[in-house]
Parts: sequence; C-alpha cells; structure tokens
Amino acid sequence: RRLFQEHGDQVVEDVEDRIWSLYGQMKHYILELGGSPSQGDVVEKRYFGEYSLQSSDIEHEPISWSGQVDHIHSGINWLVLTDWKTTSVWSYLNRLEDSKEQWEAQCNLLSLLYMETEREACKTITAREITDLQVVLFLRDWRKGEYRQRPKDYPATPVVRVPLRLWKDEEQKSFLAARMEYHFGPDADSTSECTPKERWDRPTTWAVKAQNKPRALRVLHSHSDAEAWMQANGGNYIQERPGESVRCQGYCGVRRFCEYGKQISG
Repeated sequence: RRLFQEHGDQVVEDVEDRIWSLYGQMKHYILELGGSPSQGDVVEKRYFGEYSLQSSDIEHEPISWSGQVDHIHSGINWLVLTDWKTTSVWSYLNRLEDSKEQWEAQCNLLSLLYMETEREACKTITAREITDLQVVLFLRDWRKGEYRQRPKDYPATPVVRVPLRLWKDEEQKSFLAARMEYHFGPDADSTSECTPKERWDRPTTWAVKAQNKPRALRVLHSHSDAEAWMQANGGNYIQERPGESVRCQGYCGVRRFCEYGKQISG
C-alpha cells in the first residue's frame, strides 16, 4: 500500500493481467441480479465507517474506511454474510489455510462495519446480528477430467463453499484498531518488508522421481529426507524444485520499487 502511494503513477500493468479481474466483475454483476433485496437481503452494497486513532497524543481527523458486502442472506433468525471470490484450483488446494486467515479477517471487518451501520440506523444495539460468515470460491480452471482421475484430492465441483469463524465483537474491534495503528499510527512511515506469508513464499522442495512417470513418487522438504525415502521406497533420481515468492514474482505491481523485489528479479 505504501509503495503504491509513492509510485502509483509509475506502475504499469499489462492489459492481459486484468482479464481475470474482468471475469470477476462480470461474475459479481450476474450474481447481483439474483439477489433478493425485497426479502431483506443485502446485495453488493458498500458501507462506510470512521475510526479515531488511539495511540497518538496529537488529535487527528477520524479516518474513513469502507467495505463492500457481496451478499447478506436473511432468514428468520440468521444472517449469512457471503463473499464471492475467483481463484485457481492450485490456490484452493495449496493455499487454503493461509487464504482463510485473510478471508476471515476481511469478512469479520465487513460484519463489524455492517453491524455498526445497522445499529446507528436503528438507534439501538438490538439490530439483527450476523450469525455466519463464508466465502464461495469459483475455481476458474477446474476440470471434470482431473476430478475423475484424482477424486480424493481434487475439488468435486467448480464452486466451493468455505465457512469462516465469526469473531466476537471485541475481537473484531481489536483487529481493526491494530490495522489502523499499523497503517496510520506514529510508526506508519517506517519501512517494513513483507512477511514470507504475505509474499506467498513457496519453499524449495525435493521430488523423488521414477523414469517414465510424470508425477513425483514423493515430495519432501530436504534433500536428505528425499534420499532416505528413495532408499527405502524406490525411485531413480531426485529433482530439486526451487522455492519462490509467488506473490512478488507474479502478482505484485510495485515489486520493481521494493528492495526485496529487486533482488528476486535479478
């Protein structure tokens, strides 16, 4: 965010890299048409809030923040907040747990924003509570043939529902405060490198391979473990699969302004 603020006018994107963003926008538009606002549902609505910094002795103007709710489905005694996302099968299979942390935080902030807005509108704390959070994933590269070949470790459908944990009100507010202080507090101008998790780091692995077999027999996290496994179980050779920072190398628009990005770009 900080590098985009400093170098946003120098960022160049290839139009081909925006194709999936266009696909996502079309998906949101079509799903919006299927909502039921007349029955109390919320569909593609943006909410706004204000936050006052707590850590500074200097008075600051309240910080405006907002979030767009994709869908809140209303029942007799429940409200389900859903966020629709487009992703790849690889991300679903390999990054689900890391992604769930981000989705959980995002949806809990949307829940907090929605509830504060509703309470203000009702002038009461008895506004109906969000009861469940979830994301619905659209797997853009899902293949039926792949599922037939490996039904145990491949999603059965191209649309997957992922339930998320709903935080208590205090936990939502505490998380919001931490992020506001990080981005706008006294130390906001300090430079900090993205964490390995934020970079989507994929570690170096070693694959035990057999001749004439395209798939690895086993993939391990050290060469010695791979050698030991091959001696015990068979195989012809070990193939190193170098690690990479997936987000930096393929998805970060400001990597050429970042010291870490410059290093991995050579």
